Amino acid sequence: MDNQIRIPWLWIFFILLTAAGAVWFGINTMYANVDCPEFIRIILFVVAALMVVVMLIRAFVATNRGSATIFSTIISLVIIAVAVLGLAGIANLAFGKNQRVIETFCQHCTQRASAEQLYAMGNLDGASDLARECYRTSQVGEDRDWSARMLVQVALDKSHMFLDQENCGASEQQIKEAISLAEQNFPGDTLVALAKQTYQTWDASCPIEPEPTQAMATPPTAPTRVIEILRNGITGANGVIDFRVYEGATMVEGLSRTQVGLMSGTTPIEIVNFAERSSDDPVCMILVADNSGSIIPGMGQIRNAVEAINQMRKSNDELGLVLFDETARGVVAPAKAAINTGYIDGGGDYTALWAGVETGLTLAGQCSSSYRYLLVLTDGVNNKPGPSHIQLRETAKAQGVSICTVGVASSQTLDEQSLQEVVNNCEYYRADNFDILASKFTEIFGELRSYYRVEFDKAYAMRGAILTLQAESATDEPVEFK
Repeated sequence: MDNQIRIPWLWIFFILLTAAGAVWFGINTMYANVDCPEFIRIILFVVAALMVVVMLIRAFVATNRGSATIFSTIISLVIIAVAVLGLAGIANLAFGKNQRVIETFCQHCTQRASAEQLYAMGNLDGASDLARECYRTSQVGEDRDWSARMLVQVALDKSHMFLDQENCGASEQQIKEAISLAEQNFPGDTLVALAKQTYQTWDASCPIEPEPTQAMATPPTAPTRVIEILRNGITGANGVIDFRVYEGATMVEGLSRTQVGLMSGTTPIEIVNFAERSSDDPVCMILVADNSGSIIPGMGQIRNAVEAINQMRKSNDELGLVLFDETARGVVAPAKAAINTGYIDGGGDYTALWAGVETGLTLAGQCSSSYRYLLVLTDGVNNKPGPSHIQLRETAKAQGVSICTVGVASSQTLDEQSLQEVVNNCEYYRADNFDILASKFTEIFGELRSYYRVEFDKAYAMRGAILTLQAESATDEPVEFK
């Protein structure tokens, strides 16, 4: 009888272990690059669950009959693994490319709202970056159609902008990109006609000039390049400037370390790291949220800010949560998941604001990313003993943590001056000015593509410093650190 009790439990362990291993292998290796990974995950889990049930029933029946052997156990485990992986493969071949399946099960593009918001604010480059990333990665037809239309519209808007600036070459390049995208994705659609009509407008405004004869020919002028500063600040031990270089409307690629310089006045600054980057690194943000009762009238603003962050975070970004009222406590450790806004309920008393920031700095030490931020959201003034906000700002500088603050105008006690003074490598924002706040979130979490980064001694990147960035054949660009 003892063997008949122990053997089923041993079978249960190995059956569950085999099913879990087959699912893990399928998700991470065998079916890692399928068109719709979410669909395959569901199939793997469903088949694994069914096989576990079937094999558990078989295990108990076999044991009760006294026929349980090592050989039958191994056969059961092989059947589970083959069934889980094989049936998932059959399902992928049969349904994996079906557009209805993809639209039902695949993750939709999470950056649509952010891109549309940037477009409405006039940030065409930011909207284009997000739409292009969605177009490149999404398998959902609706998302690809949206992103293609957004890219066409941005290209047409840029063409008008360049045309107003009498930059005919850049304008033509944008129109041709718009026509190509429209014809590729929407043949016969009115969008194609709109793009071609825009080209006719360009043609009427930019007549073709005759080719110069030998007598007319003049030496070609050096190409004019422009530096675009994307962001700057302090990260860890170094000051950082992210930038692009444009020649007309085209980004200049392939710049080397010797073609870039950095100056403080007339003094050259040593660049300790220079790289051409294809995409952003993940970031870690700790939300430090006021949970005192006075926040209830402004709770909607705080929750809106948290929801915006949930939507804008990249898949590898980490979020954590600190709540403060009469005490400060870490509620959610940094993790690659969205924050539940239900934690913020205004159920406390008092406002241990600076204790909350201190706890946030401690929690930031658990971040795996070196790009760490605190976002402090409050409507009040600190009324509990704790460290001074100036001390906290200096601690953040030493730890390489950026502090951004958001004032919620739901009471008469908002201490805006202290919230402005505690920031580090960031700014103070009012929660009711959501466009500016959303733009900052996009800057922090935005997945920039194709840019250059220079790193240098952070002593040159203190608040108020103005450096000059140089690139070969480009106009020098001042960079102010706030």
